[in-house]
Amino acid sequence: MDPTGRRKVRHGRRLGTIALALAGGVGCRTRERLITEAPPDGVGPRTLILAPSADTIVSGAGGVSVSGLSADADGVDTVYWALTGAGESFPPFSPLPVKDTVRWAIPLLIGSRLSDTIVVRAFATDVLGNRGDTAIRTIIVR
Repeated sequence: MDPTGRRKVRHGRRLGTIALALAGGVGCRTRERLITEAPPDGVGPRTLILAPSADTIVSGAGGVSVSGLSADADGVDTVYWALTGAGESFPPFSPLPVKDTVRWAIPLLIGSRLSDTIVVRAFATDVLGNRGDTAIRTIIVR
């Protein structure tokens, strides 16, 4: 007996605990889980240009890759690019399935430029139609 007057049953209690743990594990696999999602934030995706990491100067031969990411808790629907001075364009990109973070890259052919300065603008919209801020990178071709 313990100090409270109850009889100690070591083996039965231990087996009961193990049986309860096993039964609880089976129940967790078969029951439906309640999942709550955060309410929409009403803000569009955040878009960052990661490379080049700052406005930059490149040589007049070859090309340069501009890469970045767009992120939104509601899900990124479409990423858009607008280029000035590059002489080329890129169609919008819509990830399937929709993701909350989208990594992207666009190749710029320096030989196809129309001027000595290329300005890359990137932005995205989320699945609710909210447009995010525009990320801008300037590339000077010498």
